Amino acid sequence: MIFRRLLCLWFFALPCAASFAQTQGQDRYAVMVSFDGFRHDYVQRFLDQGGKLPHFQRLLEQGASAQGLIPAYPSSTFPNHYTLVTGLYPGHHGLINNRFFSRRLGLDYGMNMPERVQDARFYGGVPLWQYAQAQGLKSAAYFWVGSEAPVAGSLPDYYAVYDQTRADEERVATVLSWLALPEAERPRLITLYFSFIDDAGHNFGPDSAEVNAALPKADALLGSLLDGIEHSGLPVDLLVVSDHGMYPISASENSVILMSSLALPEGIKAVVSSTLVQLYVDDARLLANTYAALKERAQHFEVYLQQETPAHWHYREHPDTGEILLAAEPGYVFSTQALSGNIGVHGYDPNVPEMHGIFYAFGPSIRAGARIPAFENVDVFPLVTHLLGLPAADNIDGSLTPLLPIVKE
Repeated sequence: MIFRRLLCLWFFALPCAASFAQTQGQDRYAVMVSFDGFRHDYVQRFLDQGGKLPHFQRLLEQGASAQGLIPAYPSSTFPNHYTLVTGLYPGHHGLINNRFFSRRLGLDYGMNMPERVQDARFYGGVPLWQYAQAQGLKSAAYFWVGSEAPVAGSLPDYYAVYDQTRADEERVATVLSWLALPEAERPRLITLYFSFIDDAGHNFGPDSAEVNAALPKADALLGSLLDGIEHSGLPVDLLVVSDHGMYPISASENSVILMSSLALPEGIKAVVSSTLVQLYVDDARLLANTYAALKERAQHFEVYLQQETPAHWHYREHPDTGEILLAAEPGYVFSTQALSGNIGVHGYDPNVPEMHGIFYAFGPSIRAGARIPAFENVDVFPLVTHLLGLPAADNIDGSLTPLLPIVKE
């Protein structure tokens, strides 16, 4: 069920916000669509194999694109979707993985825990929906990380509580119905999320026939959205992104790092994801001994103290990060049990090319045929605010500079 909430402006919104929206943003709309797990090379690979994706091809020819969209670390779903709408690295906005332990709150966070997903205390920064609202614009989100939590005391004007059974075509129809609302009720910013590309990649691997079979469905959904936007007659800039790519794994005993093999001592809390294990250790002597032991037995994974993690991860500052981090090498996964078959994994260092996602842009503000190098996904937030005619945000990690070549003067 789609919930619509009409909210007051934030307590810190400027009195002139409404007049600013009337003069700067009244004819500007932005719709951002995420296809979870859509790797940067899927479209070209499919075309090279003789397939047809007419609507993605249209974006390539008539819109703008990047060679890839570089995720933040860890290259996982929740951290990166929230990075896309805040312009902050996970180590700065606080959603540091799909699963983690919050020392601040004494609580576990998990993407399958609705009471945590909807708890605003886990979410830092100012998401695009609230940022737009503070400038007097209405906003909407269909299944986007962070949209169910009242960050800074508010929710998007229109949003949906996540339900993976909701038909993808229904999601597009709802977005188009929001654009058909009377002007005073119409959201200027809309985000939309799909998961089926990620599902195929995880279950069968990124090189599978199942992933290839999912691409025409994504293209058809994109086509329905483009047709609906054109029919609306509104000046909508459309962004198509993904949170991360996918790495192929043959899940044999040679690629699985069993947690039992680590022989972790008592007194340590371990939060395990496929490519990253966070260890929370209160006792200083236990911390030192465990770190030294893991360094000695490490095979196909790196061992870091929090303050030793690579600088480009931006992962050293947040208090919810574990004291010890175990990061799997590409091609290897942590697991509590044996795995089998060909699967797909993400979460590795953002510099691994297979982790890069997609970026396409199309609309009246976008230069046709523009092609730019891969850029970091923290830069998407300032692009969206620019497209909406909103003032540049302070205190974010992203920059508009890498995207200036795709924007019309």
